[in-house]
Amino acid sequence: MKNLTSSFIHYLDEWSTETHPDVLVNYEFSKGDKSVGEQDQFEISVIRDKKDIWDLLTPSEQDEIEQYCELDMKRVIEEWNQP
Repeated sequence: MKNLTSSFIHYLDEWSTETHPDVLVNYEFSKGDKSVGEQDQFEISVIRDKKDIWDLLTPSEQDEIEQYCELDMKRVIEEWNQP
């Protein structure tokens, strides 16, 4: 697997409103070329009310989202590998 693109709905307490209780997380995972020192990386956008709020999140919120992206990626891979 070189790249994986997926999305999921996530609840962020500080960003929850009555009209927008959840955010949409879109991500693309790119596997880095270890032979030249490239790291694996996620390109992430967090959509709330049609706006990307990734840059407005705190570092701990960004870490939380990254962890959920990793979990979602593992889930997607497991689904692909099932017969």
